[in-house]
Amino acid sequence: MHRKSLLGALSAQSLEEIIDVARRTGPLKFVADHVTPSVGSNIKVVWVDPAPSALYSEKLRGWMKAANVEGTCIPGYWTDKKGLESTSIGAPLAESERVLFSLHGGAYVLGSGHTDYVITNIAKGILKSSSTVTRALSLEYRLSALPNEDIAPEDRNPFPAALLDALQGYWYLVDVVGFREEQVVVVGDSAGGNLALALVRYLAEYRSVRRKGDDSGEDSKGRE
Repeated sequence: MHRKSLLGALSAQSLEEIIDVARRTGPLKFVADHVTPSVGSNIKVVWVDPAPSALYSEKLRGWMKAANVEGTCIPGYWTDKKGLESTSIGAPLAESERVLFSLHGGAYVLGSGHTDYVITNIAKGILKSSSTVTRALSLEYRLSALPNEDIAPEDRNPFPAALLDALQGYWYLVDVVGFREEQVVVVGDSAGGNLALALVRYLAEYRSVRRKGDDSGEDSKGRE
């Protein structure tokens, strides 16, 4: 069998299995999104402000302009290791503790960071099995619209909306809450894993640009 034929057969089989699962389990129930977070007595939700524009590289600014996308305030959910549920939002970490920054999957078009959403069990599993990770922040980043969805252009949230949201979630943990960068563990599944890699790559490349600017004696405006 040719390689293309094999890949086509595998793709068709995977699609059939996905449809079969959806048929047996039913559609995923809406839990929350970046506009309508779920609230309750046992839910630790926090609103995260947009990151400072100084954190936007020239390339990112270009993507934002092309897609007509800006930063916006989005919610996130805190989850604590069992036995530490009384920990207040933004409490400092001990020297040996780590915080999980979790980005959910869902092909960028569905899913939620809410603690009741099935995919957040990944973060809960890490909290349970790790001796150093004691808290997790699951971000409710903006979801993009499918091409056939009848949604206004300003609500379609195209790239780089999710990357902007991930950046501001990381900025919130480091600059607002005050955790050290080495205490933040970025994790994601499926599309969330892709977003986690994009965030880490962006941070690495951004720092490289800033270091070059420092070495050349450029001012901060020239480095943005």
